Amino acid sequence: MVYDYLRYVAVVGILLLLAFGVSLFPPLTSGATSVGSGVSQEEYEETVGQELAYCESNSYDVDCACFAQISGHILSQKESRVPFATYPDRTELARGQASKDC
Repeated sequence: MVYDYLRYVAVVGILLLLAFGVSLFPPLTSGATSVGSGVSQEEYEETVGQELAYCESNSYDVDCACFAQISGHILSQKESRVPFATYPDRTELARGQASKDC
Protein backbone atom coordinates (compact mmCIF):
# COMPACT_ATOMS: atom_id res chain seq x y z
CA MET A 1 0.00 0.00 0.00
CA VAL A 2 2.75 2.44 0.95
CA TYR A 3 4.71 1.36 -2.11
CA ASP A 4 1.74 2.25 -4.37
CA TYR A 5 1.46 5.65 -2.72
CA LEU A 6 5.17 6.36 -3.30
CA ARG A 7 4.84 5.32 -6.93
CA TYR A 8 1.90 7.71 -7.34
CA VAL A 9 3.86 10.58 -5.75
CA ALA A 10 6.87 9.82 -7.98
CA VAL A 11 4.76 9.89 -11.16
CA VAL A 12 3.08 13.15 -10.17
CA GLY A 13 6.47 14.66 -9.30
CA ILE A 14 7.94 13.65 -12.65
CA LEU A 15 4.95 15.12 -14.49
CA LEU A 16 5.28 18.39 -12.57
CA LEU A 17 9.00 18.60 -13.36
CA LEU A 18 8.31 17.86 -17.00
CA ALA A 19 5.64 20.57 -17.18
CA PHE A 20 7.97 23.06 -15.51
CA GLY A 21 10.82 22.18 -17.88
CA VAL A 22 8.65 22.58 -20.97
CA SER A 23 7.43 25.97 -19.75
CA LEU A 24 11.04 27.24 -19.67
CA PHE A 25 11.57 26.63 -23.37
CA PRO A 26 9.69 28.71 -25.94
CA PRO A 27 8.43 26.83 -28.96
CA LEU A 28 11.38 26.50 -31.33
CA THR A 29 9.12 27.35 -34.25
CA SER A 30 7.78 30.57 -32.75
CA GLY A 31 8.63 33.77 -34.53
CA ALA A 32 9.15 32.06 -37.86
CA THR A 33 7.94 35.05 -39.82
CA SER A 34 9.85 37.15 -42.30
CA VAL A 35 10.74 39.62 -39.55
CA GLY A 36 12.81 38.32 -36.66
CA SER A 37 11.80 38.60 -33.04
CA GLY A 38 12.15 42.05 -31.54
CA VAL A 39 13.16 43.72 -34.81
CA SER A 40 11.27 46.33 -36.80
CA GLN A 41 10.56 45.88 -40.50
CA GLU A 42 13.10 48.60 -41.35
CA GLU A 43 15.88 46.92 -39.35
CA TYR A 44 15.09 43.61 -41.00
CA GLU A 45 15.17 45.11 -44.48
CA GLU A 46 18.46 46.85 -43.69
CA THR A 47 19.98 43.55 -42.56
CA VAL A 48 18.75 41.79 -45.70
CA GLY A 49 20.20 44.60 -47.82
CA GLN A 50 23.58 44.29 -46.11
CA GLU A 51 23.61 40.53 -46.65
CA LEU A 52 22.63 40.97 -50.30
CA ALA A 53 25.53 43.40 -50.79
CA TYR A 54 27.88 40.98 -49.00
CA CYS A 55 26.79 38.08 -51.23
CA GLU A 56 27.16 40.10 -54.41
CA SER A 57 30.58 41.49 -53.44
CA ASN A 58 31.97 38.07 -52.50
CA SER A 59 30.52 36.35 -55.59
CA TYR A 60 29.10 33.30 -53.85
CA ASP A 61 27.88 30.64 -56.24
CA VAL A 62 24.37 30.93 -54.81
CA ASP A 63 21.17 32.85 -55.42
CA CYS A 64 22.00 36.08 -53.61
CA ALA A 65 18.33 36.98 -52.99
CA CYS A 66 17.80 33.64 -51.26
CA PHE A 67 21.09 34.05 -49.38
CA ALA A 68 20.09 37.52 -48.16
CA GLN A 69 16.64 36.35 -47.01
CA ILE A 70 17.93 33.40 -44.99
CA SER A 71 20.94 35.19 -43.59
CA GLY A 72 18.90 38.30 -42.77
CA HIS A 73 16.28 36.23 -40.97
CA ILE A 74 18.88 34.50 -38.80
CA LEU A 75 20.72 37.73 -38.03
CA SER A 76 17.52 39.53 -37.10
CA GLN A 77 16.70 37.08 -34.31
CA LYS A 78 17.45 39.02 -31.14
CA GLU A 79 16.48 36.47 -28.52
CA SER A 80 18.00 33.09 -27.86
CA ARG A 81 15.85 30.11 -28.72
CA VAL A 82 16.88 28.12 -25.65
CA PRO A 83 17.57 29.97 -22.39
CA PHE A 84 21.12 29.70 -21.02
CA ALA A 85 22.41 28.06 -24.22
CA THR A 86 25.50 29.29 -26.01
CA TYR A 87 25.43 29.83 -29.73
CA PRO A 88 28.13 30.28 -32.38
CA ASP A 89 28.83 33.64 -33.95
CA ARG A 90 25.53 34.72 -35.53
CA THR A 91 27.17 36.07 -38.69
CA GLU A 92 29.08 32.85 -39.38
CA LEU A 93 26.00 30.78 -38.59
CA ALA A 94 23.74 32.87 -40.82
CA ARG A 95 26.10 32.97 -43.79
CA GLY A 96 27.01 29.31 -43.50
CA GLN A 97 23.40 28.24 -43.37
CA ALA A 98 22.39 30.56 -46.20
CA SER A 99 25.19 29.35 -48.47
CA LYS A 100 24.17 25.71 -47.89
CA ASP A 101 20.42 26.27 -48.35
CA CYS A 102 20.61 28.35 -51.52
